Amino acid sequence: YAKKESDLNGAQIKLREYEAALNSKDAALATALGDKKSLESDLEDLKDQIAQLEASLAAAKKQLADETLLKVDLENRCQSLTEDLEFRKNMYE
Repeated sequence: YAKKESDLNGAQIKLREYEAALNSKDAALATALGDKKSLESDLEDLKDQIAQLEASLAAAKKQLADETLLKVDLENRCQSLTEDLEFRKNMYE
């Protein structure tokens, strides 16, 4: 009888150890899942920021291209007017 009681006590101790380990693992899992959810939220926020920045970059590139074309056009018009003025000055001399 004493052996069975000793075995029972040993089994109960092991059971408590396993329950404690399980509780510890459950807590670690809950923490990891919370961290995962937080990181996924951060990832979505960063993806949104990337999309906004890419849109801003595309708009800036388009504006640069438009302004470059306008600059070239204005430089050409300025050159034409300068040449026209020079031509007229030469005609009146």
